[in-house]
Amino acid sequence: MKIFRGLCMACCLGLMVLAACQRSQQVQAGSEGTTGGGYRPLSAPDSGVDLNRNPADGPLKGEVMSVDLGEHSMLIRVENGMQQTIKWNNSTTVNGIPVESKSGTTLSTPDDTMKGLADRPGSAVVIDAIDDHGQKIASVIQVTDLSSPSKQPKKRVRRIKNA
Repeated sequence: MKIFRGLCMACCLGLMVLAACQRSQQVQAGSEGTTGGGYRPLSAPDSGVDLNRNPADGPLKGEVMSVDLGEHSMLIRVENGMQQTIKWNNSTTVNGIPVESKSGTTLSTPDDTMKGLADRPGSAVVIDAIDDHGQKIASVIQVTDLSSPSKQPKKRVRRIKNA
């Protein structure tokens, strides 16, 4: 008798839970089936930066993230936070990096001057670039704020002792 009473209580409790979970209205996408002013999301705030900017409209301003001397390219973070890859060639003019050779003469090739920027991530730059089949090629790179050289940690070599 106790088993029968417990079984009935469990069934009644289960039916009450199922009845409480039943929904009278199904989920609908958009404004289907709603009356009046439905949900309307707010527009995004204006960042002041044109994402569809034409490179001919003006220079790119940003911060150097990394420099790849082998590929003649650098990664910069522009004003709106996006990262862009900029390439340079032998006709690119680089200003704002003091580079001197061991003999005291000033080096003038873009590769030599970009070596001075390679170990200084975070430097502020202004770049005039042209679009060449989807790649941005810098014509002038002006370094406006040269950061201090990064201190790369020396790699530790693990030595195994022979027994």
